[in-house]
Amino acid sequence: MNIKKSLPATASLSSLCCGFLSILCSIGGNFDLAGWLIVLSMILDSLDGKLARLTKTDSQFGAQLDSLIDLVVFGVAPVIMVGQLCKDTYQIIVWITCFFYLACAAIRLAKFNVIENDKSKPLKFYTGLPSTIAGGTIAQLALLHNYIHGSHGITALLIVIPVVTFLLGLLMVSKLRFYNIMSKISIKQQGIFPFGLEIGVSIILFAINPRLALSISLSAYIIVCGLFGLIKKDVSSEHADVTIV
Repeated sequence: MNIKKSLPATASLSSLCCGFLSILCSIGGNFDLAGWLIVLSMILDSLDGKLARLTKTDSQFGAQLDSLIDLVVFGVAPVIMVGQLCKDTYQIIVWITCFFYLACAAIRLAKFNVIENDKSKPLKFYTGLPSTIAGGTIAQLALLHNYIHGSHGITALLIVIPVVTFLLGLLMVSKLRFYNIMSKISIKQQGIFPFGLEIGVSIILFAINPRLALSISLSAYIIVCGLFGLIKKDVSSEHADVTIV
């Protein structure tokens, strides 16, 4: 087996493994571990596209595999988490919300499976919220709930989580453009000092309070990158990256 060619698929399958374990943890009531496994999947999902471009091994097979895995990891795993976490909060409404989110994730992935894009480089904008960010946002809300409930006994987020899940589903299938900020975060794009400063600050914030840092970063992404997409009217709606959906 060619190790170079197998690297992207290995990252994708590792992401699937994390998603599968997250589902098991959610069913078992370990929402903290379930949430962090989805976060780890986000990292692995971002790596498979980069590895494919770096090793020049991107293919239709890899794209299809990535989409199927994304549906499990950022579609199925988050809704099982929400369903288990909020099972005592208006259960029927929660179930309907979870199915709506899952359907939106499937529609988004199917839509981008039939769009032809240049996958040799990351593009500037996504059309609709990437399912990776949507799933990660649900995971960080679960982590934040566990932190707040464990520290202060507050359960208010159990009402908020289904509402946010519904809104995330809408954003995934919307035509709103989200700026791909990750395409600008690199030594080549920024220089050594700014890039090093960003990494250093991120490490410090995550060391102090990883749940809060994750919550702030993902919420900031949705708000800032969404607003930036609205401002940049001159950018074509075709600018959507199918490697991270």
